[in-house]
Formats: sequence, C-alpha cells, structure tokens
Amino acid sequence: TNGVIHAVSEVLLPNSIEGVLALSPDLSTILEVVRRAGGLVTELDWRNAGKLHTLLAPTNDAFTEYFTASSTSLEALLDREDLEDFVKYHILPGKVTSEFLESADDTTMHNTLHAWGTLTATQPGGVLTLGGVPVDTPDVIAGNGLVHKLGGVLTPPAPTQPPAATMNLVEKAADLGLTSLVAAVEAAGLKATFEGSDKYTIFAPSNAAFAAAVTALGEADLAAVLAREDLGEILKFHVLQGQVLTDTVEMKAYVTLQGASLEIARG
Repeated sequence: TNGVIHAVSEVLLPNSIEGVLALSPDLSTILEVVRRAGGLVTELDWRNAGKLHTLLAPTNDAFTEYFTASSTSLEALLDREDLEDFVKYHILPGKVTSEFLESADDTTMHNTLHAWGTLTATQPGGVLTLGGVPVDTPDVIAGNGLVHKLGGVLTPPAPTQPPAATMNLVEKAADLGLTSLVAAVEAAGLKATFEGSDKYTIFAPSNAAFAAAVTALGEADLAAVLAREDLGEILKFHVLQGQVLTDTVEMKAYVTLQGASLEIARG
C-alpha cells in the first residue's frame, strides 16, 4: 500500500572511489597511479571493511603540468619506491566535504594517510585550496567517500622516520600501565584497530584521568563509563591519523579520528 518492490538478482552498490575514477576520463592518470600502489586499491573500493576516505585526485592536466615542471614522467612516478606514500598524501581519512574544509580555520591541520603528512585548507581569493593546490571540482560523491578533483599535484613531506617500534599501541599502553585506557579500547571495540598496521597518534588519558571522567560524565563508576554507547567516539577524539611526534607537532588544530578538531597548544 505504500510503494513498489522490484526483485533484483544481486546486491546493488554505488560506485566506490575507484569506480568514480574509472568513470572519469579526466582522472585516468590518478587511477593508474592508485592501481600501481598495491594495497591502496583495496582502501578505495568495497573491500575496505566500511572505512570512508576522501581522495584528493589531481586531474590529468594537473599531472601533465607536474611532469613538465619536475622534468619527470608518469613511468618514472609509477616506478618510485615511495609511490604508496605519494598516493597516501592524497587521501584523507573519513568523508571530508568541501563545506567542512571551508568552515575550518586555515590553521587546522588535516591528517592524510601519509605517516607524516598533514594539509591545511585555505581560500585565497575565495578558491578552496589544500596544501596550496586548488580544488577544481569538490564533492564528487562515492559510495565509500568523496573525491575532490585537484588542479595540481601534492608533494609529500620529507620523511622524519620515528624510531622503530617493537610493540603495537595496545601493547605499549599496557606496558605503560594505562590499564583503564586498555580496558576502554577493548570495551569500545577498537582493540583490533590499534593492533593493526595503520599508524595513529593517541593522547592517552592516565588511570587518574579516567577516574576523574567518571564524575565528569555523571557515571557511578568506571564500569559504567566503559559501558557507554558513545565510548568509542570519546576515545576517537583522543586519536590522530598518522604519527605526530613531539618534535614535529604544530601548535594548531588537528582533525581527530572522531571527526572533530582538537587544538594543540603549549601550556
């Protein structure tokens, strides 16, 4: 009585980010680059376990100008050992709309999937830019995120490799005696995330900080805090994508894994 049902023979999926690239003749170069960069294709199609991303996709014309200016070629780019890092610098975690970028302060650092890479969004002359590169066509919608077409190519920062780690983040938190944080990570279903290969920076509350949060959140005890439905969102507000070291951190706002901005300042 309230509509029509048509039976179909398979599950329908909207175009993934990779699918958007494949259907866009002016993005054929970045598609080839992404496909050469190994596992990043999986990040941008439907095999990425539901994670959303925003691809900053230079157009073919932008790549042509880049190759000319840098005296290189597509073949040379595809053969680079750091090709995956090059592509990661063009990917933002989450669905980051142009409206959000335009509303953010121009000192806000937007984390990329690159281990040391952040970008700022500015609007000189009313034109949205990321890392100084103009956004020609924003908000091309994909089923698993967004694509912003860029009028230039972003250059990843020089590596500042941190010391080799021997423990994952959950193990390190346990080693530091942060038992409440470890319990919260497990309760929020984030343990596998922080035990994986993706890089994160965690601002880790102490056990005493969690004890104080019991009162601040109006709960009876720590167990009640760990049972909250929004625990995961609270924890994600303490996390940045990528590795942000104390000697490279900027006194600016960073976008957290939760999506909101976190201001970093010296006390």
